[in-house]
Amino acid sequence: MTSLRKLQQNFISDCLSGELNNDNILMRSDLVESTISAKGRMGIYRESSIGNITIPLQMTYPVIEDLVGEEFFSAMCREYIKSNFPVSGDMNDYGSQMAEFIEIFEPTKSLAYLPDMARLEWLFHLSSLADDKDASNWSGFADLSEAELSKVTINLHPSVQIMTSNHPILKIWEMCKESGKAFDPAKESGDNVLLMRKNLKVNLYPLADNETVFLRSIIAGYTLFNAYDKALGIGNDTAMQGFIAKHIDIGTFCGYG
Repeated sequence: MTSLRKLQQNFISDCLSGELNNDNILMRSDLVESTISAKGRMGIYRESSIGNITIPLQMTYPVIEDLVGEEFFSAMCREYIKSNFPVSGDMNDYGSQMAEFIEIFEPTKSLAYLPDMARLEWLFHLSSLADDKDASNWSGFADLSEAELSKVTINLHPSVQIMTSNHPILKIWEMCKESGKAFDPAKESGDNVLLMRKNLKVNLYPLADNETVFLRSIIAGYTLFNAYDKALGIGNDTAMQGFIAKHIDIGTFCGYG
């Protein structure tokens, strides 16, 4: 008799290992075929399993689905599922390898921007699931001495994500979300994007190059002064004067220490 563990492994394999035929059904010896064949029975479970797994991918990657179309996206998900089985019962964890899959998926290779759109949507997903944190009282910040400021580090909101792309991912995102005017991505410059959840909504903000360096330095644990100095290497002081106030205002910075 097949053990329960082996039975479960065979069931999962038959559901997710590709097209079924009369020679590759592992569950065959444990099924009664008097009313329906093993291929027919496992085919029903297989289609149901793939359909159920596709749903969270649709929820995580709606822009990708919009860009390639529902039918193509569904077919692409089927291929993704074959090589990327869920390993957790929490489907919020599923789909992290979609960008890498799109890069090697032959039918999408001509869409150079598509992997980065998948990366942006995955970061959006992570931002939406992140913990929340109340902003600190910044009233004493302006009273810090220069010596105290030189030691200050900034705490970012837990939902903060930053992405840099050689493609105009923010403009593509806005085109899909707001039904904007179509454009040629190949003729547009790349984007730096800040993602952050505020009032239960994940917002996307464009970032300047030096602003991106500044925030990435903060994330890396640099003090406020050192992060500012790193950003000065690719920008001017005038352009950066409003960075701190801006990110306190929109909630990127939620405290200091």
